[in-house]
Amino acid sequence: MRRSRSIRIAALAFVLAASCGVLQSVATARSVARSGAAGPFCSEPTIGIEEGASAVKARLGINKKTVRPGGALRVRIEDFGTKDLAYGLTYELARRDGGSWVKLPPRPVFAPRLYVRAGMASECQSIDIPRDAIPGRYRIAKKVRPVGAGRTKEVVVRATFRVLRRR
Repeated sequence: MRRSRSIRIAALAFVLAASCGVLQSVATARSVARSGAAGPFCSEPTIGIEEGASAVKARLGINKKTVRPGGALRVRIEDFGTKDLAYGLTYELARRDGGSWVKLPPRPVFAPRLYVRAGMASECQSIDIPRDAIPGRYRIAKKVRPVGAGRTKEVVVRATFRVLRRR
């Protein structure tokens, strides 16, 4: 009898948490914890919609501005617009050389279609920096588009960072 009552109470708590959006935050926090991310950057999925924002207003959030060769960054899509966005795990790295950006050879990435809701941030993605990366200024870029829109509506979001010398 007690076990049956405990199960019903747990089920009720689950339904209430789901209706309040708590489970999404818990699931995000757990997946981030499993991936080794720490700190508030990856654990805050709600960012809000900017007042007067256009349908697509996104940026690429980055957890730090400097990294050493062989290190890793965490990035996420931040959707400040009014439309849900679709994106993938693919990304492009480029190094600043004089006055232009030089693309680094792409790394193979499993490319499922992922989504981020308006006013939310995606889960963090770990980006490994090559061990032989030359110190200097780098840029990471990802493509996003409104859910249901074709490739012609894609927007590229970018973030810059610096690779420091090896220790």
